[in-house]
Amino acid sequence: GIYINLGRYDEALGVYQQARQMQQRLYSGDHPDVANALYSLGISYNGLVQHEEALSMHLQALNMLQRLFSGDHPYVANSMFLIGKTYYDLRRHEEAFSMLQQALQMLQRLFPGDHQEVANSLHLLASTYNKLGRHQEELDADLKALHMRQRLFQGDHDDVVSSLW
Repeated sequence: GIYINLGRYDEALGVYQQARQMQQRLYSGDHPDVANALYSLGISYNGLVQHEEALSMHLQALNMLQRLFSGDHPYVANSMFLIGKTYYDLRRHEEAFSMLQQALQMLQRLFPGDHQEVANSLHLLASTYNKLGRHQEELDADLKALHMRQRLFQGDHDDVVSSLW
């Protein structure tokens, strides 16, 4: 949503809470729009540095998405990535590693070859390896992310820069 894009997470939170309440009245059971509202609430809470609340929303969204979409699905993989990132932000690095690894494996099945989401997952996984003291694996993952980003983005690009750090 626009409020998230503008970094106005408190306003986004209010809008998404209203949307979620309305969707609960409109839809019984699982629905992609409800999962999306939970996902957006999680992003808003992350933006407000309320990571426990964000984690709760992201876990609810993931559970619903897994019921809605059997097998590999980009929404499920993205939800796993956000949960991994939230665990990382909470300094729960073992849990972050587990979730990020699952997200990466699914993304690699969904998008064989070079893909921005795969590179993003590799990069965050490398940071998690660092926090776990697994520095050779950190280097390997970061180099994979860097090389993939260099193939994806010719010339100067922010994603390439972040891989160089």
